[in-house]
Amino acid sequence: AQGLVGHRNIVRGNGAIAFRKGKMAMPNSLKNLRVKIGTVAAIAAALFILWLPLGILNLVPFILTIPGESALRSHAGLAVGSLMIAAWGYWGR
Repeated sequence: AQGLVGHRNIVRGNGAIAFRKGKMAMPNSLKNLRVKIGTVAAIAAALFILWLPLGILNLVPFILTIPGESALRSHAGLAVGSLMIAAWGYWGR
């Protein structure tokens, strides 16, 4: 069962808060921007994921260096972070 949270257009269910369609719905321009950001992040994640095995085989150099971290861990972190942003871009769609 979904209960109301503070306003009649906000619905809470399964631990998440979402907007009902109506006055407080997210505008289409913001939805489109979110999808565009998600698409760019998914493309970046694919590039980072392809870069990892090539870097391990020393076919391409690892570019990112963070002091105190291995190059492999830094590039893997970029891939995971990009996937998280891509998931946010397509969430609720």
